[in-house]
Amino acid sequence: MLDVGAGKGFLVKDFIKACPGLEAFGLDISEYALMHCEPEIVGRLHLGNCVELPFPDGSFAATIAINVVHNLDRDECITAVREIERLSPGRAYIQVDSYRTPEEKEIFLSWVLTAKTHHDPAGWRQLFDEAGYTGDYYWTIIE
Repeated sequence: MLDVGAGKGFLVKDFIKACPGLEAFGLDISEYALMHCEPEIVGRLHLGNCVELPFPDGSFAATIAINVVHNLDRDECITAVREIERLSPGRAYIQVDSYRTPEEKEIFLSWVLTAKTHHDPAGWRQLFDEAGYTGDYYWTIIE
């Protein structure tokens, strides 16, 4: 499995501990994070960008991207979602920041500083459809 936006790889480490024998890997844009990862996962983290994932088609049984994709502009979001789909068609999970009401949107806009793209759930579903994404997804709602 691949964790896109793995940071220092804490989730990769947890997956390996919880599921002995699982081949878990991570990818992040931060060289600092990769250079300061836990010793147990050295060699499992890769430097890269979710807009151009450096792996062959279908190379993972599952791919996850938790609170990463929304940090890109809309066109890059679509490209990243297509890349995730390419690596593990129908076997991925993406979580993005979202809001359901005007009040939640106000809170979102005052707290979420890194999201370049934001939508309500219907807008995210439209983006996932446009990208041809067939995996699972959900939202982080700040209330």
